[in-house]
Amino acid sequence: MHVSPLIEKELNDSVRILYLNAYSGLFISFIASTGIVFGFSDKSFTSVTDKLIWWFIMVVVLGIRLIDVYYFKRSSKAASYVDLYRFSLSVTLTALIWCCYGLYFHSSFSVLELTSIIIIFSALGGGSANILSAHRPTCFIYAFLLLIPYSVLLTLSEEHYQNVLGVLGIGFGFVTLIALHKAANFTQNAIHLKNQNIELLELMEQRVELRTQEIYHLSNSDSLTQLLNRNAFLKESKKSYRDTLMNHLRCYLLT
Repeated sequence: MHVSPLIEKELNDSVRILYLNAYSGLFISFIASTGIVFGFSDKSFTSVTDKLIWWFIMVVVLGIRLIDVYYFKRSSKAASYVDLYRFSLSVTLTALIWCCYGLYFHSSFSVLELTSIIIIFSALGGGSANILSAHRPTCFIYAFLLLIPYSVLLTLSEEHYQNVLGVLGIGFGFVTLIALHKAANFTQNAIHLKNQNIELLELMEQRVELRTQEIYHLSNSDSLTQLLNRNAFLKESKKSYRDTLMNHLRCYLLT
């Protein structure tokens, strides 16, 4: 499938922005996942074991993503759709792991832990506006998986305070998606304008060079015969004569 050079440049810029911002996102995810697993005490041995397994899975995924980011940034080749899809898939997997934490361990949460989870999910979802705005589908999927499923679960709870948190979570989720839409539009427009300006500049340079060649040809050739005119002939003759003197050669003029 043929892709225009402008689209290739925009794709390269978008993917490189995603990978450039990835380090901060990975670090925040690691700190947040470690904090919620080891920061709250749990009396159930099964729950503690399951949380450790969840944390181990999260760390493995974050580690694989870190390796991917490291090798991508070391590569000098232009980014492709394969790089974009790989990054998007890894981000979606991370969001699914976060989502599973809320849904699976919900019954064991204390009030403090549940509130902390909502805050962390909201912060991660809102933060994706800065880190993932270079690719709209990825930031939408990430924020949606973090905020909406667990908020819906809270609205179905028998506890009134959980219903309130669930409604707030859904509301914040939709506001976040709107903000992500605007952030993605801004980023994509900036990338498009940048590459469009570069393309226009290159086109102008090509036209100036072509026009310069045309002017040179018109000023140094006879319009009827297309041979060198008098001025151009004298210039070329003087140049040839100087070259022969410098190289100790002979010069002949046929008339």
